[in-house]
Amino acid sequence: LAVFEGALGADLEELVVEMRLFEETSPGHRDFVSVAWNGVELGTVILDDLRPCWRFRPGNTGIWLDFLRLGLEHILTGWDHLAFLAALLLASRRFAALLGVITAFTIAHSLTLGLAVMGWLELGSQTAFVESAIALSIAYVAADHLLAPERQRSHALEAFVFGLIHGLGFASYLAQSLGMERARWKALVAFNLGVESGQLLVVGLAALSLLLVRRSCCPNDRAFLAPRALRRPGAVLLVLVGLAAFASRAFGRVA
Repeated sequence: LAVFEGALGADLEELVVEMRLFEETSPGHRDFVSVAWNGVELGTVILDDLRPCWRFRPGNTGIWLDFLRLGLEHILTGWDHLAFLAALLLASRRFAALLGVITAFTIAHSLTLGLAVMGWLELGSQTAFVESAIALSIAYVAADHLLAPERQRSHALEAFVFGLIHGLGFASYLAQSLGMERARWKALVAFNLGVESGQLLVVGLAALSLLLVRRSCCPNDRAFLAPRALRRPGAVLLVLVGLAAFASRAFGRVA
């Protein structure tokens, strides 16, 4: 954490901040910049290879859009979270039931994300355990569907329990970026809205695509949202992916 202080002229209307640290060696690097303007105004923004320059003006911090974008980007590029949603989707019989499961998942990960980011829940050295548990959650939900495909029950409980763990996974990514306490609530809400927007977008498009495939190739196969031809191969693939990620995260760090 680097802190810079300076005296600015009274007629200064804006401050231009440009960060190109590790631009060549680490293109994915992000800098989280916070500005205290005359000790009153506070702005926080994310600078990366897509946006290396920030023109700061009092009263126009841009924190909402930046962390909204960060949350959306995090869910769309977080393959393990998307894989867990895919496992839930394959095991869902109706769209209404899927919405209930996704709601349980959302409530749970929003809860632990908020507690961790606000400093009320400390991860400490448990980050590796959280990442391993996230990978295992993918394999568990997919394997449960493989072993008992015709069992008619909701996966809301599993979604809620694993949602608590996934929220900690989000928190390990976000907590260190919120160095200025006054910005935390705004950034947390914006990030969470970005995550939920991306999640709903992915689930909605995937569910619609599965319904269209089912109606075109096997209209009589109405037991699940996904057609039978996709459920078993998809579940097997998710089990293998989840177990491989679990082994890499749980034992790779030990080796």
